[in-house]
Amino acid sequence: MYSKMIHDSSLPPSIQVMSLKFLTNIAESIRQKGTEKSRDLLIRIVEILIFKCKSLAKQCTHLSNSSNEKSTTPTIPLVPEVDVTTSTINELVQNMNDITNREKELQRQQLSLIRFQATSPLIFTLSSSDCRTLLKVLVSSLRHITWILADVKISSENLVTQPKQFTPSITILYIKFFKYILQCLILFFDSTSTVNSNGNSSTINNSTNLTRNKEEKEIMDMIASVFIVMHKQNYREIFENNLLYFYQCANKNPNITLIMNTLLQQSPSSTILVELLLEFLLPRINEIGETNNTNNACLKLFKLVINSVVTTTLANENEKILQPYLKQIILRSIECAQLTQDPYNYFILLRALFRSIGVGNHELLNQEFLTLLHFLLQRLNEYQSCKHRQHLRELFIELCLTVPVRLSVLLPYLPLLMEPLVNALNGSSTLILQGLRTLELCVDNLQPDFLYNHILPVRSSLMISLYRLLNHINNDISQNTFRILGKLGGNNRRILNEPQQIKYDNEDFDNEQQNEIYVQMSFENELKSISIPLLKILRTCSDQLKSSSSDQNQIKRQAWLIIRSVLSVLISNDDDHDLITHLLNHSSFLNGKISEYPPIWNTNIEIKSRHGHILLLQCLHQAATCKTLPDDVLSTLKSTIQHYTLVSVTQQTGPLSSDTYNTNENIDCSTILIDSIVSCYIDIDDELNSIGRVSFEKLFNTLCIIFNNDYQRITQLPLINYLINTLYNHCHDRMWYSKQGSCRFLYDLCIKYFPKENEWFLENFNKIFHGFFHVIISLTDEISSGTLDIISNMIKEFLNKYVLIKSSENIIELLLNYIFSPINYIRNLIYDCLRQLSNLYQQSISRLIEPFKNELIKKFSSLNILPFKNQSLIYQITYLDVYIYFRTIEPKISYIQLFDNDLFKELTTLILEDNDNLCKLSSYRSLTQQQLILNIISLKKLSLRTIGEYHEQIEYRDQVLRFFYKILITIQSNELQLIAYESIEKIFNGHQNDQYRVLFVDSYMQQISFYDNEKLNLTPQIAQTLFYLSKLSPNSFDERPCEQIFNLIRKLIQTVAQTFRSSFDIQNQFYKTCLILLDLLATLPTSSKKIIESLTILILKFDKHFMIESSSACRKHLIELLTRHPQLSLDQFINDENRLRDLQWSRLFLDLLKSSSSTNIQTFVRTNWLDRFRQILSEHIVFIETNHNIPSIICITIRSLAILARTDQLWWSRQHELVSLLLRLWRSNTFQQHSFISSEHFDSFCSKELNNVLNLCLIYYQYQPERIRLLLELTRIYSCTEKLFYPKKFFHFIQEVVIKTYSLKWKRDTLSSFILLRNDESYTLECKSLFFEYILLPSFTYEFENNKSQITNELFQINPNTDETIIDLFIRTMIDTKYLHQINDKYRICLLRFLCLFLEYNPQIICDTNSTTTNKRDNEKIRRLMECAYGTLLMNNIDPTYKCQAHLLLCYIISKYSIVKKIIMHVFNSLLKSYIIDAKYLVRQATDLLIPAIPIRIDDGYEILAYCTKKILSDDAHGNLQLIHIMTIIVRHQIIYFHVRYTLANLMIQSAQKIAGQQTNSVEQKKLAIDIIEVIIKWELRKHFEQINDQRTFNRSLIDTIFVFLIRHACQINMQNMIPLSQQCIRLFKIARKFAWPNIDVKLATFERLIHQIESPNVTAHNSIAIAIDLLAFLISTFTVIQIKYTMRTLKRSLITCISITNNARLVESMQNLFSKLIVQIPIEPPAAIIPTTATNNQSGLPTQLVQATLASLATASTPANNLHLSTSIINKSEDIEQFYTVITKTIIDNMNSTATSIVNTTDRYE
Repeated sequence: MYSKMIHDSSLPPSIQVMSLKFLTNIAESIRQKGTEKSRDLLIRIVEILIFKCKSLAKQCTHLSNSSNEKSTTPTIPLVPEVDVTTSTINELVQNMNDITNREKELQRQQLSLIRFQATSPLIFTLSSSDCRTLLKVLVSSLRHITWILADVKISSENLVTQPKQFTPSITILYIKFFKYILQCLILFFDSTSTVNSNGNSSTINNSTNLTRNKEEKEIMDMIASVFIVMHKQNYREIFENNLLYFYQCANKNPNITLIMNTLLQQSPSSTILVELLLEFLLPRINEIGETNNTNNACLKLFKLVINSVVTTTLANENEKILQPYLKQIILRSIECAQLTQDPYNYFILLRALFRSIGVGNHELLNQEFLTLLHFLLQRLNEYQSCKHRQHLRELFIELCLTVPVRLSVLLPYLPLLMEPLVNALNGSSTLILQGLRTLELCVDNLQPDFLYNHILPVRSSLMISLYRLLNHINNDISQNTFRILGKLGGNNRRILNEPQQIKYDNEDFDNEQQNEIYVQMSFENELKSISIPLLKILRTCSDQLKSSSSDQNQIKRQAWLIIRSVLSVLISNDDDHDLITHLLNHSSFLNGKISEYPPIWNTNIEIKSRHGHILLLQCLHQAATCKTLPDDVLSTLKSTIQHYTLVSVTQQTGPLSSDTYNTNENIDCSTILIDSIVSCYIDIDDELNSIGRVSFEKLFNTLCIIFNNDYQRITQLPLINYLINTLYNHCHDRMWYSKQGSCRFLYDLCIKYFPKENEWFLENFNKIFHGFFHVIISLTDEISSGTLDIISNMIKEFLNKYVLIKSSENIIELLLNYIFSPINYIRNLIYDCLRQLSNLYQQSISRLIEPFKNELIKKFSSLNILPFKNQSLIYQITYLDVYIYFRTIEPKISYIQLFDNDLFKELTTLILEDNDNLCKLSSYRSLTQQQLILNIISLKKLSLRTIGEYHEQIEYRDQVLRFFYKILITIQSNELQLIAYESIEKIFNGHQNDQYRVLFVDSYMQQISFYDNEKLNLTPQIAQTLFYLSKLSPNSFDERPCEQIFNLIRKLIQTVAQTFRSSFDIQNQFYKTCLILLDLLATLPTSSKKIIESLTILILKFDKHFMIESSSACRKHLIELLTRHPQLSLDQFINDENRLRDLQWSRLFLDLLKSSSSTNIQTFVRTNWLDRFRQILSEHIVFIETNHNIPSIICITIRSLAILARTDQLWWSRQHELVSLLLRLWRSNTFQQHSFISSEHFDSFCSKELNNVLNLCLIYYQYQPERIRLLLELTRIYSCTEKLFYPKKFFHFIQEVVIKTYSLKWKRDTLSSFILLRNDESYTLECKSLFFEYILLPSFTYEFENNKSQITNELFQINPNTDETIIDLFIRTMIDTKYLHQINDKYRICLLRFLCLFLEYNPQIICDTNSTTTNKRDNEKIRRLMECAYGTLLMNNIDPTYKCQAHLLLCYIISKYSIVKKIIMHVFNSLLKSYIIDAKYLVRQATDLLIPAIPIRIDDGYEILAYCTKKILSDDAHGNLQLIHIMTIIVRHQIIYFHVRYTLANLMIQSAQKIAGQQTNSVEQKKLAIDIIEVIIKWELRKHFEQINDQRTFNRSLIDTIFVFLIRHACQINMQNMIPLSQQCIRLFKIARKFAWPNIDVKLATFERLIHQIESPNVTAHNSIAIAIDLLAFLISTFTVIQIKYTMRTLKRSLITCISITNNARLVESMQNLFSKLIVQIPIEPPAAIIPTTATNNQSGLPTQLVQATLASLATASTPANNLHLSTSIINKSEDIEQFYTVITKTIIDNMNSTATSIVNTTDRYE
């Protein structure tokens, strides 16, 4: 029962939570009983919880999709409220009508969504908070039960296992749980921002974010704690299957990694997780540097694994696991960092690794790290010595100083630490402290002489840095520095004794003075002037603009003003505009001669002017990158660039240019301009790069305008030539960003700016090409933010462009010049380029390089290669790599050969030689161990491939084969073994001699004594050799070798089972050998039935012994074997009928069908097992119907058919007999009500059979759409209550395919067929009602909304047999009073809704209202409709929803046709009494149709409206719901009730007071009371607006009641949700006072009662009083002076009390407002005379501000008095007002010295 309640989605979440807690509480009782069924019951509870988790994930998906659809639907824009105080009555009435119309439109849209649509098949009422609560309770329950289950001992088949290890059936459940819970988490916690009321995304505030983080941490810890108590083997199975999905979820939400953090920190089986994570993450380490991966789950998981070495209880075990992966992590990180665009994350990973290894005693990792120490220090030194972004460079320095080795180990490498140490002392505070610690460590532990020798190269810079740190703002730094200097003053005093090397550079100083430009500033009456150094000022401005400090914005603005001023002086505007225009329009710019550019560009002429211009442009570009400067910076920059461009052009072409461009004559604007733009382009700052691009685009556009888009002429300018030369020179700069920027610029010039200038491109191609390759060569092994890949892509783009222009010889020659580069990246790039050119030219690579045949032959001559062992390692790798490349391309280049006997011997010796011996060779002796490790494997692989080429020579063939076999036997490297096998296969493929293969394999199998068990020493290497031999000649492995392999496998499995009792090590040699042999057996083309069956039984027993299944590697190889032999594999399932009933065998069978290579299996089953499936279904269906139980064989059969149908739907569409049997099963009530909760066997088979049968029938129906009855059967799914799944496919098919795509003819025929099923009792009424509700009704609704004309024609078609339309048939057959009484309420409602649909969209179908004569058949149809609907008005004991639906049908008839008055009145009276909450939308639709129709259908319709409404209000409106119902109708139809307003106004006021007075009413209902008052006010405004000549008015008492009501409810703000109602009342009060009844005096008694509550200390009461005072202030602004005096006399005492309360800001603000309004009406003199002089001496300074505010308020307030034609001389001041003013003034003075609160403010908050 409780399990059913958990999965019943119609129950509220609180009931589901209660059921979950109940199951949790009974789990302990079940364990304490200790019976045999205790464990089974606990497993049943676990399964229930896990499937609830799945159901919750599905519901959350639906909830998420619904919210997304809701967010994407267009909404009606809000209508802003106009200001009451400034708007006219016309504007106000229009605004109020717009607001009302918007509300009506929203309600109309809401009704349109649910009017004719089917109800939701599942009740998804869960909110986000409900889902979170359910999730927490579910995970907590599962954790508790899992811990209990882990303690229950397993007693089955006398197996001795650890009690915590679960069986495969249970493990599969937890595998699914982990997947489902991740789905829930990704739905609940994936968003980090919310959407505000304006629709904009905004970040969650801090408090909400903290709460959310705490909630996430809590749920993650609970999820992790579910798995903590599990066995290692269960760990491996669970996480090995879900690690990829976990990784994908973690990339979406990085907080999910908290699960792994908890497991790694607390789980006793964390070693398994560490191993799995390392194996999973290492192939994905390149994702760490992806720039679009913001969450970077790979980096987070790596750091968690690394930290597990330090922080976990199993640190030593985790250290052993991390040890073999350490080198790979470091080397792969550096390799990826050199290629990625953002290398920062890789060094963050290394920092985490260094810190973890450096903490504690990790001998294994330290020893592993030693081999990489020199390599790492050397690389990190190179990185930190280059200029990188600051955060990256500091990271390099930190890594240098924190290498995780002891100081004694670092001694040989100490020189490599000196430069990073000095740089650290000049860095950030963190780096300084790290550098001081390192330096102090060296000083304390090293001998002075030894230390002195190492410090000597950096002694001067080190001491300067230490002296500078003595004055550091951080006391710790300064104290540590002083201590270190003291230690250096002891035995290390020699460092202090030597003088500092300070050199006075007079020459540089003179140059700087010589290059300076001065501005002379003279003063009046002074003879001497001041020289201001302009260049120095510009340098200072540039430095300030480069600064990233956020507190220097004002300085940057001043720097910009200086730059703009200097620019305005340099660029004069006094030139003749007409003359300049005439010059630029000169014809010589378009066809004149262009000056020839000089062979060598001289940029040192006019040094002063040049420096000034360059500095100015540099400052201008820097200013453009500052976001805080004005917007005119960029426009100024563009104008300046344009000006310099025009000057440059006139210098190089046009009437003023010379034949040869001479830079010595005047200022060379082109070089200045190009240098400034290029300097921006090649800068490390990305923003400056973008500004440089903007500048050049402006330059380019200016040139295009001048030369009329003549790009060829532009390329001939000396300016462009200088640009190319400058960029080429920058390709040889030291910094990587300079190289990258210049290459990008060159690429843009060729591809973007001058894409069609082929001659210019070819002219500069060689220079650009060589420049690009130089950049790649120089940046190899450097951190360059992905520059290598960027330039490689540019080169390939250039090749595409080059191929379209010119032949291949030149480009091939250029590429071959670099093919022997020792850099591997260059060679691979050349190979890619050659392949690209081969495809572009459509020629083979051999044909392309044919012209260079002789050069290549010389390169590969023996004289260049031999003696091979004397060559360097890089030289060896390069030549062999290029040789192998030329020998492996197709067609092969035969003229390049290396068939030399000496080379053969050297290569064989090299391959077989040990790495330690190779280090002793003279050519390798200079290499470090790490360089050998990185390159020796590559050399051996290339050597092995080179030896493979010797097979072309007959004399070498046998030697090569013997050597390769020796490699297979003796070398333990898998890579070399694979190459050896591939080479042997290549040799055999070349000769195509199968007999030669067989002889080779047989001879070598005899050598290893394969058939002699005593001599056979089976190792993984021997097994791998057998595997390669089997692939070389599969036919050699017939039945006898297969049996021998099977015997070996059986022996190995027995050995593993005897060695390990409960869990085994996957690295065990016997187990690895067994897997290799299984893989061998799976690849063989032949096998026997005996072997397959015996092997299957053996592996299943092995898995059962260790209780593994999904993670079993043996099982995977077994499935590969079984799929290769389908008949032999499947026979073993048929021969023994009990096997399919066994869960392990059945899961194996399903895995066979689902495997990726199961095509043969599926084909065989489809062909040969159909009869078997029919027999199983036919036999067991009778059993199900009689015994009301579903056996597991049925579930397996259904699952199998589902797999087969999913992969071949066309085959399934022809299986009519199987579909008939499934339909028979589907009709069974036992099957419909079946779920795993009610089944006797608990396994995942029993949870999906209902869904599988549904999908099978759905697939069949898609090919048979005419089978309407099948679709009718499938609609039973809508009535299923215990849904453990969401039938998404079926619902989607109905909604998107049937309803939207099926033809009108199909829908018409479906309706006809459905009508004929009226008396067919084989289908239940519920099934018919579901079909009608979810298929027929939505289908016709969709057609009416989208194809109205077509459906009308279709429905008007007359059947020639019956002479009636389909609607006539429907009404005659289905709309019958007797039949309607026989069917259920749901069916009746659907039929009436269907009729309403036709009346809504096309009432002519039922009765032609346009015809002058009435058809007898139409009368009969109307009579039938009225008879079935009108009869419900007199019935009481019927379903209220059905009754309201009948009312709606009557209202449709009344609105469309002429009906007698009596019926209309009866229906209207009945609707007024229909206040049923469940059917409120139906009643709303009915009243919307009926009320507008009453004045049309009845002559005295308005009187009838008033009479009926007033009668019910007077007689029957005693209940709250009835009263609310009628008032809602009046408010909704206020325009119609306007004509009877005087009749209902008093009753409406009474009803509003009654509704608002009910304390139990909701906020919506209280808003209705205010809406009633608003309706009355609108009626009065409409009367004034339309100027209706009506003598009747609302009586005075009613108006007073309205004002009192609004004042009282405006002040009721005791709850937060009441504030909008208060604001509505305030607005209505102002509207009523200003526009509705401006001449009515508002009684002050209400104000007096409200303000009199000032004595209460309640803050809410004070806020209510503040609102009342605001309303009073508004009234005073509309009063005359006499009314004001009376008001003040009445409220004086209470208001004076309010003045004394200054601790409530809201009340003080209201009093300010009231005071301002009073002064406007009755001005007074400023009270400066009564302010005591002592107040000005207050030390706080506050009273001065207060007095100033007061005087300003009085002065401001007194000004409008003249505008009002009032004068203080003619106003007789009232004593009450004078007393009020006096109290205010005294209060101000008394509070001057005590509080900052003032009741005077110069701002009126209403203005």
